[in-house]
Amino acid sequence: MNADNAITQRLEILQDQYAEFVTTPGAIVFRWLFQPDEEPMLQAFVDTENEDHGCTNDIFLRLRDGFANAEVHGFRLAKSLEQIFEHAPEAVENEPPPLPAWKCPARTAEDKANPYFLKALKSFCEHFQEQLEHAVLVLTPVSISVPRIYVEWLAQLAQTQLPPQVRILLADHPSHPAYAELDQLAAGKVFVKSANLDMEGAIAEISEEDESPRGLYRKHYALMTIAVGKSDLPKGEVHGKEALGVTASEDLPQLEPAIHLTLAAGYLGLKRHQEALDKYCLSEASSRKAVEKKEPEGPKLVVQSLLGKGGALVFLKRWEEAAKAYQEAANLAQADDLPTSLEAHRMAAFCWAQDSRWDDAHREGVAAVSIAEGMPKEDLPRTGLRFAARDLHKLLRKWRYSSEERDAMDKRLEALLGPDWQEDLKKELSA
Repeated sequence: MNADNAITQRLEILQDQYAEFVTTPGAIVFRWLFQPDEEPMLQAFVDTENEDHGCTNDIFLRLRDGFANAEVHGFRLAKSLEQIFEHAPEAVENEPPPLPAWKCPARTAEDKANPYFLKALKSFCEHFQEQLEHAVLVLTPVSISVPRIYVEWLAQLAQTQLPPQVRILLADHPSHPAYAELDQLAAGKVFVKSANLDMEGAIAEISEEDESPRGLYRKHYALMTIAVGKSDLPKGEVHGKEALGVTASEDLPQLEPAIHLTLAAGYLGLKRHQEALDKYCLSEASSRKAVEKKEPEGPKLVVQSLLGKGGALVFLKRWEEAAKAYQEAANLAQADDLPTSLEAHRMAAFCWAQDSRWDDAHREGVAAVSIAEGMPKEDLPRTGLRFAARDLHKLLRKWRYSSEERDAMDKRLEALLGPDWQEDLKKELSA
């Protein structure tokens, strides 16, 4: 069986399960259960359905906004939805016409977040009524401040008068689900199904077709990822070693960091922080070899490795080493990834503060603010700027910093985050 058949068969399983969901009377939310190794197939399913090769006329809308406060979340989702469609793509010859541009309805001072989001969804469905049968909100928040409140918010959304075309898709885990309570809170509105894709079987089928070195690498890397997803680190190490054997024999240092980073994440998940740190250090060394070979992905791999290394050192409370790792990552990322640079400066400031190195913390906090000033304002809510601002604001109240410097920084922070940023952050953290 070739690789295409192995993947296509699993896509067809997902298509059948999705069809069962949309034809179930009353079902609004699809709580779809995926093992970690199956999650890439959900991504493939959504990509396929959003292209011309799909089996439906449905539009899948990925909304990744973090959930911080139920009072504002609807506004954020509406804005993200608008950003997907505010500019119509250019038409391509011999291709179907692209979807037309769309913008949210005008927002007034009286609008509340959830009713406004419903208004935006209604406008969206009316605008695209000729192009779609269902508008599927694929909600994958990058962060959730209080999971219980987010589930309650989802239940409220599922039970409101949504436009008839709207459905909600939530990827969940079979053995430790995040959204199981939703089944009771929105009874009759939730459809639950396990994907059951047997990805290990898929890897075995694919590997039969490609015994080249790269094919062997992909096989062992995939099997390692599956093992790590199941917290079977000994098995993961076995396949990781096999994959590293291929990279060594073929002189492919740029493929090594992915192995070390995957194993590091597995150890981190098991709170085996020293072993995770060891893997991040190996990833850093491999990434620097890739830079020496002038591999284009080398610099980004170094940044990724340093960020992981810094995180492991934070767990070990080795503050100075963590701060230096974050500082180097921030400087390397500044050329082409400002959000990552901002976050790394923020974490460096945090680590220096934990080590009572106030001037170092001050320097890194100011650097984070300077990075933010060079970014589009609409991107800032997705960063950790407000936390960097909180820490810097507190630090500047220490005796060694002048009132002039405090006042100047306060104005810079208000220009970036608005005059009520401190109160908004308190609400977010207390939600």
